[in-house]
Amino acid sequence: MMGLKFAARSTPRLQSLLWRPFSGTSFTSKSKAKNSAEVEEINPSAILKDVDKQFQSVLDKYKKKITEIKMGKADPQIFNKLKVKVENGTVLFTDIAQTTLKGKFLNITVFDPKNSKRIISAILGANLNLNAEEDPKNPQLLRVALPNTTKDLKEKQAKELKENFNIFKASSASIRAQFLKDLKKVEGSADVLKKLLQDIEKTHKNYTEKLTHAYKEAEKSLK
Repeated sequence: MMGLKFAARSTPRLQSLLWRPFSGTSFTSKSKAKNSAEVEEINPSAILKDVDKQFQSVLDKYKKKITEIKMGKADPQIFNKLKVKVENGTVLFTDIAQTTLKGKFLNITVFDPKNSKRIISAILGANLNLNAEEDPKNPQLLRVALPNTTKDLKEKQAKELKENFNIFKASSASIRAQFLKDLKKVEGSADVLKKLLQDIEKTHKNYTEKLTHAYKEAEKSLK
């Protein structure tokens, strides 16, 4: 089977997927075209692997976003980027405490009880509409009551899910478009190129269906 070849003007993305010469392969790293311009053969399998990897990354990020949206304020990581004023300056919340979800409460374990009130103040100042209270039996434990799920909240989450679905779907389409654009610079077997393009389209369709399924399942869970 003929290899696909790139002219010297090939893009960095596909240049990184060129065949490298090694013993026993029927492909060479470089050859001369009829017009004597230097061309390089590419590896369709490596390209498809890269395509799959990039689409999977989009899917993984969307699934992570779904989790964040559905959890809302119940996300134990909600305070992780919070800055807390302490004796010697300002530190990140994660340097002095950690959060876990238990029922309808976020439980904050404070490593040093003298920082409990400082964390309470930081949460109040973050405009999250959440209040932390000290456990009367344990000064190192703060409890944050989570708001009840309302119709308005579910509608807001559903809107966020759809908006992010469209964003990640567009990102996937952009990846597809870039690969197809890059492959227009390819020289070589028309059959090999056609098969490669078909495989890219098939992979894109597959991941678009996975994105759609993830969105529909998340939307259904809010009802």
